[in-house]
Amino acid sequence: MNYTEYHELIQKEDMLDEYINKNIPFRNIQLKKREELVLTSNETTYVASGTIGQLHPIKENFIFNLSTSGNFIMLLTSEDYIYSKVYKVMAIEDADLNIFNTSNILDFLDSNQFLSDFLYEQLKKETAILESNINLAVRSSRDKVLFTLQLIATKCGVINTGNPNWVVLPKWVRIKLLAKMSNTSISMTSQSVKQLSDEGILSNSTLESNWRLNVGK
Repeated sequence: MNYTEYHELIQKEDMLDEYINKNIPFRNIQLKKREELVLTSNETTYVASGTIGQLHPIKENFIFNLSTSGNFIMLLTSEDYIYSKVYKVMAIEDADLNIFNTSNILDFLDSNQFLSDFLYEQLKKETAILESNINLAVRSSRDKVLFTLQLIATKCGVINTGNPNWVVLPKWVRIKLLAKMSNTSISMTSQSVKQLSDEGILSNSTLESNWRLNVGK
């Protein structure tokens, strides 16, 4: 899923966001950066602000999905999650979450004839997540890291207006987190980042500044 497709999907979902948040009870939870939260499979998370990562149900050091503001996390088809009955999220940055009972959302949307549209959008996102994980499983460390950086650029990046080939990445993009997201060791991630920098694909010259990714290569 590319940058345009992702944001078109979010815009479609935005039409239901306010409707759901105004009409269905939820509990609000605020997470600080790196805080984790365990939820049941019958709970749906809405990211009101910030960015959170979903931890893999088996490989807990692997952040296999990134959700930004305006996204729902609803467990639909994952056999691992259905078996475990819980899922865990971690705040990549400070985040504000609304936690809904999944049955309440589905019943409400069904009664108002929005259920099929909502589920279709959720399934499209879940399919994209599964495809991403398959891609990560068969790639080299260098390509895993690049694929993960491209995913972050799609979801969280800001296009450089002066040079649209370069996308500015969030400040939280650093080696340790990138290793968790690409399911690669810290040492291999560090080597891959240096390789991408040498190839002119990644700019990470200082620790203080945001990294930039060359999406034109």
